[in-house]
Amino acid sequence: MLFAAGAADQLVAVSEYSDWPEQAKSLPRIGDAFRLDYESIVALRPTVAVIWATGTPAGVAERLESLGIKVVGIPTHRLDDVAAGLETLGELAGTQEVARQAAAGFRARIAGLREEYRARGKLKVFIQIDDAPLYTVGGGHLITEIVELCGGENVFADSTALALPVDLESVLARAPQVMLSTDDGDPVAFWSRFGGLAAVATGSVYRAPADLLARPSPRIAEGAARVCEMLDDARERQSPAPADRFLSNLSRHCGQAFAGRIVANVPQPDSDPFTGKALVMHLRECRDGELRIPFHVGGDRSRTWVLTRTPQGLRLKHDHRHEDGSDDAVTMYGGDTATVGTAMRQEFPVDAESIALFEREGLAASVTNVWAMEIEPGRRFLYELRRPSGRLFQVEFDLTRPVTPPPAPWGH
Repeated sequence: MLFAAGAADQLVAVSEYSDWPEQAKSLPRIGDAFRLDYESIVALRPTVAVIWATGTPAGVAERLESLGIKVVGIPTHRLDDVAAGLETLGELAGTQEVARQAAAGFRARIAGLREEYRARGKLKVFIQIDDAPLYTVGGGHLITEIVELCGGENVFADSTALALPVDLESVLARAPQVMLSTDDGDPVAFWSRFGGLAAVATGSVYRAPADLLARPSPRIAEGAARVCEMLDDARERQSPAPADRFLSNLSRHCGQAFAGRIVANVPQPDSDPFTGKALVMHLRECRDGELRIPFHVGGDRSRTWVLTRTPQGLRLKHDHRHEDGSDDAVTMYGGDTATVGTAMRQEFPVDAESIALFEREGLAASVTNVWAMEIEPGRRFLYELRRPSGRLFQVEFDLTRPVTPPPAPWGH
């Protein structure tokens, strides 16, 4: 932080793990967080010692002051303490302008991250700072604020301790969706045995750079940006696929029936079974991963759309039956989605099985079929058939006005 505040040429020594920027590596080492070499400190004849207001062992400040050295403590509880610390050090070193610019840049970077991620979905995060023993941080720690800045929630934020040991059982009980480790070990290997955790099951286990998070300096803004990217990656891994959202949007209307109207029918065939008929869709059966939607055309109850979740996406099949319930010669045709689609629209190019069926039954025009479905929950549903030749057939259903459910489709 002193380097960022413009005081590099006034430094005479640093602590053991000071390795940034490169200049810091060439300065004398006078101890670490737990033990100081007071004889070496006195020999360097410093006038001021800068310490962290929290984390510095008890008695250190008093001992330094007893040696005639002024002690300045820099708080590091919140992110803005970094900017305030830069300004304090600038006043101390007489480098106010450099320090003010560094503080302003830091505040702007943090404000930008806060704005960018303020509307992100919340994720439950376990912050791991050591694995033997298992250690985490509480609600008042700087890393907790960083996680919150990125739209996360520290699962141990209810602890008033800055850092605390925890057992595996308490971590598992809080069901974190993200594991964020600053430890030197491999967190993926450590947590892999707990496949039931959402964090592990979705691959949302990350190792964050400790030097960018555990050391309060302007570089912590870079660490915060990396954490935000990790949490965004976790959201992507854990968000429902468009196919699932599409099924969910349709399932909201399960049990209901809706009247439809033809909104496109070009070129209109000579023999059209739909024109002038009452068109009704009925979301009749909603099972896990499968929807069955009878499509009634007047008194013709032969048609049922069958939507099924596949490992890759969705499958649409057309179940056609005779009035006695037996299969039509042309039945169970359709296709699988070739792209991920969206929560509102999915397209189904004709599959090889259906092409073979159409060719066998003399329906050559149908071998290029592409079906589509659109859903605006609570507003409209659209069924579509199109061909490269220019054929376009669309029926739109008004989801704002449910109608009386029709009788069961034939064969069901």
